[in-house]
Amino acid sequence: MVPGQPLAPGAGVLELNLKPVMLSGFLTSPGVTVNGHPVAAKWGANQYQIPAGQYQVAVKVNYLMDYGDAALPVQVTPGRAATVYYAAPNGLFFKGAIGFEPQKNPGMWLVWLALGLVALVIVLMLVMILTAVLS
Repeated sequence: MVPGQPLAPGAGVLELNLKPVMLSGFLTSPGVTVNGHPVAAKWGANQYQIPAGQYQVAVKVNYLMDYGDAALPVQVTPGRAATVYYAAPNGLFFKGAIGFEPQKNPGMWLVWLALGLVALVIVLMLVMILTAVLS
């Protein structure tokens, strides 16, 4: 849809806001289907002018294997916009989050766990170095 373009009679707008996993949006791409038909999409805001009606919107992350599946029924009304938010998960074995409000990326605890393990290894290495130097 071109901004400022008038809507066709009986049409509405489907707005998809797709949030990638932090720092990996350039490695992955979103896979979006509307009623089972693939549509072109990118991370960020996407707008589609479509006839009013009930739609099934499904989103996933395309990577080495597809993951983060999530789906939502959406009602598009004439002359109005239906806004949907999707957040990709932080791990291959999590589902994505989808809804009518901004979503958080599922599996954030996994990121914190990985960062905690890295911090623990660094602290242990520093303790070992200090012990060797002081003895």
